[in-house]
Amino acid sequence: MGEAATRAYGKVDQLLPRRLRHRAAHLRASLETGTVAAPSPGTDVLAALAEAIQHRRVIAFDYVDKDGSATSRRVEPHRHVHHGLRWYLLAWDVGKEDWRVFRTDRITGLRTSTSTCTPRPLPADTALDYLRQGLNKDRTRVVLTVDAPLPAVADAFKHREAETAALDDRRTRVVLMLDTWQWLLLDLAFLDADFTVHEPPGVRDALHAFGARLLRS
Repeated sequence: MGEAATRAYGKVDQLLPRRLRHRAAHLRASLETGTVAAPSPGTDVLAALAEAIQHRRVIAFDYVDKDGSATSRRVEPHRHVHHGLRWYLLAWDVGKEDWRVFRTDRITGLRTSTSTCTPRPLPADTALDYLRQGLNKDRTRVVLTVDAPLPAVADAFKHREAETAALDDRRTRVVLMLDTWQWLLLDLAFLDADFTVHEPPGVRDALHAFGARLLRS
């Protein structure tokens, strides 16, 4: 996709008003960006899925799940979702008779049929909400108060699924969904602020035990 985006620059330039072309060129010439390794589906797959979603076409494909199991699926595609550096497809699985979310980079052998499908009511407010529900299903909800202003706390947890709210000018409430309590340690250590874990008790006990181990060291 990165190569496709680079090729698109020239096409975009041709569509810009003449007075803006030099500004776009200057921006690209002055900009450097970092790259993060992440699974990336091919542009042909994304384009085919987008067309199927637009025209409500039933599709079939081969899919390999996180455990390496391969299956063949027939689905009614609904939405693309880009979240956490990954692309997902929300679709109604005809065989399972239920909604499913598929990692787009694990889809191969995509085939678009001539059959059309009727839009179904979503199982959540948005496709992104449904994806988050699935991702958070096996995670632990952690609630804490951090003795630091909201901008500093939000920056510290920018790589987490975190809800932050200012309690006052110097305290921030944080709600996170975590795979394991250890993810808290690095963010809180760099924040260098006192904090109180309100729930769950298991996370609080684990942090107390880790603190005691640090003191013994």
